[in-house]
Amino acid sequence: MLIKFPMLPNFALTIALLAVPVLADPSSVDGLPASVSGAYALEEWHTDAGTLKPPQVQGRFLLMGGTVATVLINNAQADKKTTIVMFGKYVWDGTHFAYDYQDTSLFLETPSGVTAEHKAPWEGMRSFAIQKTAGTVRLRADSGQEFVFTNSGVTYTDGKTVRVYRRISVQ
Repeated sequence: MLIKFPMLPNFALTIALLAVPVLADPSSVDGLPASVSGAYALEEWHTDAGTLKPPQVQGRFLLMGGTVATVLINNAQADKKTTIVMFGKYVWDGTHFAYDYQDTSLFLETPSGVTAEHKAPWEGMRSFAIQKTAGTVRLRADSGQEFVFTNSGVTYTDGKTVRVYRRISVQ
C-alpha cells in the first residue's frame, strides 16, 4: 500500500514511512468506522501565536488497523524549527477509544544546531468516550482532549491547541 505525503521533507517522509507498519484495510478487524479510520493532512494549527497554515506547518495523522501515527513540522520561526514524529497503537471497542505513542522523536533545529528528544508525550493509554451523531464521531477524554471526525476530516483540540486536518487518500 502506498501512502502519499505531498510536501513533506524527505527525512520526515522516510521516518514516517519507517514508523508505520503495513496498514490494514480501513474496515479493519478492530471495528474502527470508515468515518474515523484514515489518513489526514494538516490544514491549520491554532496556537498562542495565531493560526499557522502550510507551508509554515505541515503534518499528517494516520489512524488505521490499530496504528496511530503523527508527523508535525513547524517552520513558522526561522530560528526554531520543530519536527515531531510519533507512532503507537490504539484500541477501539465501539464505546471507548484509547491510544498511546510508543515511539516519539522531537527534533529542534536552531542556529546552534539540532537537538533530539525521545520522550513520550504522556504515560500509558489515553482513553476517550465515543459519541456518534449523524455524520460525526466525537472522541472526548476526561482530561479535555477531543477529536471530532467528519467525512471530510478531523479536528483535534487539547484546550489551548487546535489542529484541523483534511482527509487524504491512501492508495
